[in-house]
Amino acid sequence: QWARSASVGRDDPFHPRRITRLDLRDCQLTSLPPAIGHLSSLQHLYLGNNQLTGLPPEIGHLSSLQRLDLSDNQLPSLPPEIGHLSSLQRLDLTHNQLTSLPPEIGHLSSLQRLYLTHNQLTSLPPEIGQLSSLQGLYLAHNPLTSLPPEIGHLSSLKILNNINNQLASLPPEIGDLSYLRETDLSGNTLTNIPPEIANLSSLLRIAPRCKMTDDNHKKKRAMSTIVSSAAAGVVVEVEREEEEELAPPTKKRPLPPSLLPLPSVELASTPCLDIFRGSFIQRMCLIWATIQAIPGPSAWALVRSAAAFAFIPVWCP
Repeated sequence: QWARSASVGRDDPFHPRRITRLDLRDCQLTSLPPAIGHLSSLQHLYLGNNQLTGLPPEIGHLSSLQRLDLSDNQLPSLPPEIGHLSSLQRLDLTHNQLTSLPPEIGHLSSLQRLYLTHNQLTSLPPEIGQLSSLQGLYLAHNPLTSLPPEIGHLSSLKILNNINNQLASLPPEIGDLSYLRETDLSGNTLTNIPPEIANLSSLLRIAPRCKMTDDNHKKKRAMSTIVSSAAAGVVVEVEREEEEELAPPTKKRPLPPSLLPLPSVELASTPCLDIFRGSFIQRMCLIWATIQAIPGPSAWALVRSAAAFAFIPVWCP
């Protein structure tokens, strides 16, 4: 039963006005009854991993609700009544089919965390800037092409996650996020960073691993330069993978002949040089196989020389 009869005593622990937590995850739900709105004391509502395609307007009657988990459902939209949840602090909408957010989302004055990853959002409403208490905004894996200028009004924002969007630029207003500590822009098509990012005095990490064409090495290097110069006075962390992409390929160095004095063995034309490649176990196996194939004193000379380099995979021809 979603709501007990009004004749049930208020002392009953299952009375609708006494329930503070309701966990209905993994229940194959396709809809919620309007009676859900009778749970006036409900603080935590978990509806993740169901098959919900919509929410009843009565969801807005949950005035005490602080945490709402709607992740892993099939919601294409939210009802405007979602804006009535004045006590809501955390809203999880990851892995749904949202294409837009209602303007009423801006009425959630107590909201601190908003999770919107893995949806179909192409834009954010300007009312997003009214979320004055918002500290974390997670927008990864959406086809967002831009951020509204009003995002600069999020005075409490500390984390902004835009991984794998379709952003070509950032609004200059991003420089107004004075409390922003971390932003991840990986997997976008950014070609430059606005100079206003230098105003982010609290920024500790920015990950600008953006999509650049593989045939334009200069663009990749230029991106790193832009981030470093624009964020003057800010500690900028570029992902290790990006640094490795920017680094030119290491040239192979020839093996110094003085290190392996084997006059009776032509090392340059034998497979024994494979001992300097691969893991330690692989190198040792190749050493032993080579020893078996080389008769006489040359084999022991090879043992002495190869053992010195078995731990160091360098000098490949």
